[in-house]
Amino acid sequence: MASAVSLSQACVASSAAPRVALAVAPSEKDCKEIQDILSAHGISVRQAVSWWEALLLNVDADIILYDTDVRDSWQKAVVVLHHRWPDCPVVLVSRLADDRLWIEALTAGVRDVLPKPFLPLELDCVLRGVRA
Repeated sequence: MASAVSLSQACVASSAAPRVALAVAPSEKDCKEIQDILSAHGISVRQAVSWWEALLLNVDADIILYDTDVRDSWQKAVVVLHHRWPDCPVVLVSRLADDRLWIEALTAGVRDVLPKPFLPLELDCVLRGVRA
């Protein structure tokens, strides 16, 4: 049910597409999947395995995709990432995308939640929605 809400909200035309994405995920496979989808849209992807590694990257991210499989608290990560990139939307990627996570994420300032596994179309819709 949460996925349908996300897609309906996210599939809004965007005025400024992201050019650089920061993918924070412990799985190389997940990062590769994100990179393959985004590169088809001309979006370059920088990867980090944790929020603290992301802080060390010298990148001007337009969007941050944060996988909740990262061992640290995603709530703490969102605070730290928003402090470093205050105008950059954060999207949680999670296998546990239930109603509780949605409420907590939106309350914490997350722009959207992308349930895993996801289809390329779902990521496309989220990308359009973050800049709407």
